[in-house]
Amino acid sequence: AVRTPGGLRLGMSRQEALAMFGTPHLVKGRRHIKYSSMRPGRPGEFAGNTLCTDVWRNVVIYFGEDDRVDGFAILANGCD
Repeated sequence: AVRTPGGLRLGMSRQEALAMFGTPHLVKGRRHIKYSSMRPGRPGEFAGNTLCTDVWRNVVIYFGEDDRVDGFAILANGCD
């Protein structure tokens, strides 16, 4: 089974996903929800000469017709 270390997994029900993450930041119809977070970066967290100052993450979850997770993407800022 495909799963993240935090427990998000393919086949999980919509209710389980919402219990894990809470209210989505963005909802597109019944099949696509998104969560976002951002925090200030810590000294030395970014490699090289970068202008990045914040760390952000987006989690996008896709549901099938059966209301179960059939895909997800976890996106991190492209600076690190």
